[in-house]
Amino acid sequence: NGDSVMMALREIAAPERHPVVYHCTAGKDRTGIVTAMLLAILGVDHETIAADYHVTTANMVPIIERIRSAQVYKDNGLADAPDWIFASDPATMLAFLDRMTKMYGSAEAWALQRGLSADEIASIRSLLLD
Repeated sequence: NGDSVMMALREIAAPERHPVVYHCTAGKDRTGIVTAMLLAILGVDHETIAADYHVTTANMVPIIERIRSAQVYKDNGLADAPDWIFASDPATMLAFLDRMTKMYGSAEAWALQRGLSADEIASIRSLLLD
């Protein structure tokens, strides 16, 4: 949700927290959104962000194999999930970014509206671009 994205952006904006590593189990949903918002704030175009997100598809193969074979995931039903659950379709990311842009104008505007300060955005850019 937006709160977890904001929490991640705040951590990344804090110089005393660097270096920063963030991840989740599969790295494609919440982590993908955090990365997309971060890249958009840094000025990366949507097509490049979507292409980067799609790289996750190939990286998911060994994770999917583990999920499909692990008893804990067989027990909770995730092992039987359809393949599309694990996909990182660039069209999905583009749809997200396009909707966010239509609703808020930009990732920066979204973050500002949610309470990230202009100083925090400047800090993100300084820490990651300089």
